[in-house]
Amino acid sequence: MPVAPVAHPQAMKAEGGQPDIIARGEGCYVWDIDGHKMLDGVAAVMFSNGGSDAVEGALKLARQFHKLRGDKDQSKFIAMKQGYHGLHFGGISMNGNTGLRRAYEPLLPGCLHIDSPWLYRNAYVSGDGPQDEAELGRIVADQLEREIIFQGPDTVAAFIAEPIQGAGGVIVPPANFWPLVREVCDRHGVLLIADEVAPALAAPARCSAPGCGACRPTCGAWPRASAAATSRWVPPPSRPGSPM
Repeated sequence: MPVAPVAHPQAMKAEGGQPDIIARGEGCYVWDIDGHKMLDGVAAVMFSNGGSDAVEGALKLARQFHKLRGDKDQSKFIAMKQGYHGLHFGGISMNGNTGLRRAYEPLLPGCLHIDSPWLYRNAYVSGDGPQDEAELGRIVADQLEREIIFQGPDTVAAFIAEPIQGAGGVIVPPANFWPLVREVCDRHGVLLIADEVAPALAAPARCSAPGCGACRPTCGAWPRASAAATSRWVPPPSRPGSPM
C-alpha cells in the first residue's frame, strides 16, 4: 500500500504532487531537494495541533520571556479590531469581533484592542488615493503607540495581529503599516506576534502583507506542510531599539 506524505492539500497539487522537502540550511536560508532557496529565519519551532494551539503557545511564550528577563509586569496584550486568533481562551480574548467574544465573557484580563487599518471602513480617511492609505497606516500605528504609552510600556507583553486580517474581512493593511508597527514595538520593548496561520497559506515562503517582510516579527504562528501551525520564536532585542 503506498504511503502518502503528510502535507497541506495545496502542496500536493504542485507539479509532481509532492510537498517541499527541506534538504539543507545556511544562515537564514533553506534549500529544498529541488534547489529552491527560501528565507527561513526560524530560531526555534514549537509544533502544535492547529492554529489555535499555535496562537496560545505564542501568547504564553511572550509572557514567559518577560518573566524570565525579570519584567514580571509585562503581561498585557494588544490586538486589532476585526482580528481573529482562534478558539482557545487566549485567542478568543484577542479576537476583535464582538460576536466571537460575548458568549465567553469575562475573558482573559489585560487584552486590549486598537482599530484596524481598514481602508474602506474607517473613521479617519476617505480611502480615495495613496496618500490616504499611507496616512491611515500612520494613524493606526500611532494609535498602537499611544495605547502602549497609556498602559505603560513596562506592562505590555506583545502586540498580536494577522498581517492580512482574514475572518474580519480580508483587510490588507497599507504598505507602511507593518514597518511602523515594528518601530513602535522596538521603541517600547514590546514583542511583535504575527499570526500567519491563515494568510501564510497563500504565501508560505514570506510574510503575506505588503511591507511585512521587512518587519521581522519576534514570534509568530505559521502553517507548515503538515497543515499544523507552529509558533516561531526569535529572541527579541536586549533593550528597546537595539537590532535583532
